[in-house]
Amino acid sequence: MTLDSKVEPGEYRVYNAYNVKDEPGEQFGNEKRCAERNAIEAAARSGATDILAIVTVSKENSTGDEAVRHDALHPCRDCRDLIKN
Repeated sequence: MTLDSKVEPGEYRVYNAYNVKDEPGEQFGNEKRCAERNAIEAAARSGATDILAIVTVSKENSTGDEAVRHDALHPCRDCRDLIKN
């Protein structure tokens, strides 16, 4: 959900996207097409000025990593870096 230069003050836009994997194997950086990256890039292309919220939905309920204290799903490292910038 973003603020956008093309909408009225107080209004917002919502962008949605999904993961895309064209080739098998692990992908990194711009080759990795996560839903978060796809939505953020779509917002940027259309003039979004501020990201207000990011919501992700997954059929998974665990990362499968029992070594971590909180086994919560979260964006991948590449997407977290993109969101920070």
